[in-house]
Amino acid sequence: MSLAAGRPAQQGWLLVLLALCSQWAALAQTNEFITLTGTLLISNVEYPNEVHVRSVFLKTADASVYRVELADPDLVERQELFSGQEANVTGLLDSSRASAGHPPSIHVESAAGGAIVPLVTRERVPPRVDVVHDPTVRIDGLETNLGLPVSQHQPLMTKFKMLFIPIMAVDANGNTCPGTQPITYTKQDIENVMWGAADHTLVGAYNECSNGHTSLDAANSRVTDFVVLPCNGVTSFGPWDISGCADQDGRGWEQLSDNYVTTNFGIRLEDYDQITYLAPPPSAQCSWLAVADYGCMAQPNNPYICRIWAHGEGWSAVAMYFHELGHHFYLSHAGQVNQAGALVEYLDTSCTMGFCCALRCYNAPHTWQMGWLPLLELDEARLTPGTTFSFELTRQAGGKGVRVTPSWVPGAVPFFLSYRDTLGYDKDLAGTPYGANTNIYQSAIATPTGGGATQWLGAIGDTMPALTEGTTGLTFRHLGRAGAAVKVSICRYGGPETLSSCCYGRDNDCNGLGGQSDPACAPFMGSCASFKYNWDLGTTYANPVKPSRVFSSSLNATTPSPNTPPTARAS
Repeated sequence: MSLAAGRPAQQGWLLVLLALCSQWAALAQTNEFITLTGTLLISNVEYPNEVHVRSVFLKTADASVYRVELADPDLVERQELFSGQEANVTGLLDSSRASAGHPPSIHVESAAGGAIVPLVTRERVPPRVDVVHDPTVRIDGLETNLGLPVSQHQPLMTKFKMLFIPIMAVDANGNTCPGTQPITYTKQDIENVMWGAADHTLVGAYNECSNGHTSLDAANSRVTDFVVLPCNGVTSFGPWDISGCADQDGRGWEQLSDNYVTTNFGIRLEDYDQITYLAPPPSAQCSWLAVADYGCMAQPNNPYICRIWAHGEGWSAVAMYFHELGHHFYLSHAGQVNQAGALVEYLDTSCTMGFCCALRCYNAPHTWQMGWLPLLELDEARLTPGTTFSFELTRQAGGKGVRVTPSWVPGAVPFFLSYRDTLGYDKDLAGTPYGANTNIYQSAIATPTGGGATQWLGAIGDTMPALTEGTTGLTFRHLGRAGAAVKVSICRYGGPETLSSCCYGRDNDCNGLGGQSDPACAPFMGSCASFKYNWDLGTTYANPVKPSRVFSSSLNATTPSPNTPPTARAS
């Protein structure tokens, strides 16, 4: 009789003890507070229901991988973290899923002492600001020699190289993997979409939307032949499947594909700034459309190569690649309030950083963040109560925009304006509220690496001439068109009309009218003949003039002397 057979009760207790020991070991691992040093791998996982999650891994020097669970979802953007960044990660270790092949997790919660401390950071570089005289600018309807600040960032990259790896996956018998569809596109088809004969290409999107500031280097980029992978496997990131939807699935394709192209095609991965993996189309809708590394392309001399993982059903969508590449440059999503009054982070489809896959450029805040759009800057010192600035805007691609910083309201977020037509890479804006209109956004974006969401507030144009934002008292108004440009004004509310505002023809209440044309001025107009002006306007009040333009010399302005007529009139 064997020992085990002769002592069934003792065997039972041993089994219970072993089970308890196993649980205790797991519990001990779960509650271990550790600090590890390694490379952050941060990606945005895009979901069809218009939300996303941030996936964070830490890869240590010995190639061990840990999933980083963040209690604060805004930590990545607030600290301007990026893929490829060396950092110390402190948190609670959890190895409870290791038996299923998953990497251990580190739970980072600042309240419990958790933290991510970057060992390498990027300097926050403010935009270059030049004082420029724009002949289309009017202040209260008058031409002005006032020079206004125009800000523009230096693009983080002016040219980059892509390696595009299409994947074919088969089982041991050479059959299409379960959960996937047959591949219907060729290497040539992909090249046509990237930089070839297609009507609209990724190269063209960068050339037009950036106004030539950033380009995809087609001559030194490449689409490889198809790599052949198995249907599934396990890597240091955990189990993966070619039709899978978890973030470690894409990392699995990455490890095997990288090895395949270096071994079979002799490709040096380090010759490229970016790698895109295109898996076979799944049979059912995956939980994400695409996944992209975050912030990696914005870092000079970063040895880490940015990556995108996508499923084959979107292989021909230029907008999908343009969106995911935006995440490489710290771009976050483009939001808009829905009919129920809730902010949806993908709903602004004036921007490629909204949901897929209409063809269009980025919105004004993101285009400025990329260093592609100069912005005329207005602030409290210039836009005083009762003041109206007007100007002309041409199409965003190649033109300028406007930013208003409403510092007179604590905590108010800046406004961005740009005009979008329906030509070229903005062609899909035709028939939408965004096309052929001046679009108005709010965003706290301040630097190229300061990722943050943007919100579309509305658009002004022929059918919607004005938009008022009540918190700041700003009214944005469409004044008409001038050839390919639009005329736009911004007025800051100064209160009800007064004798002074009416006699000078100023639009104090921001209703778009001044002087005799404003019914609110009717009680005052009879007194204008005896009104004491700061300078002589002759016999007409058609040209509004501020009674005292108080601009400091730092704003490059001059203050007219009393009784001196203005040197320029409204056109």
